[in-house]
Amino acid sequence: MIGISLFFFTTGLISPWSRWYGAYSSICYLIVGGMVNGYITTRAMKYFGATDWHFAASASSLALPIIIGSIVVWVDFVDWLERSYTAMPFTSICLWVLAWALLNIPSVYFASYQGYILSNDQTPCAVSTVHRRIPEQPFYLKQGF
Repeated sequence: MIGISLFFFTTGLISPWSRWYGAYSSICYLIVGGMVNGYITTRAMKYFGATDWHFAASASSLALPIIIGSIVVWVDFVDWLERSYTAMPFTSICLWVLAWALLNIPSVYFASYQGYILSNDQTPCAVSTVHRRIPEQPFYLKQGF
């Protein structure tokens, strides 16, 4: 979400003077990114045999944001101790956490549930009991050793 927003701001597709549009697009990226994150995580876990979509949703919605958030809070705390002008106000940090909790976590859980109930699992093909000879492989398919 941050990368997409920065790309659009640096290329000039979003004007930095229209702050409301930047906030609106960031919220949309947060929701869509959360849905993609939850869906792909759950489908990957289901592909590898896991059956608990709740764990997939919790891991994908909490793991990376908590790591990045703790780093941001630590850097902001150091800036605050040094009386830097780049330190974010505490209320801004609380608003970002609130937006993450109200927008990203539900979208991740919704997409994880959808990814789990959508099934494209196919039955394995039938194997014949008739024994057949495996033909000799061409030279380009043989292993080097």
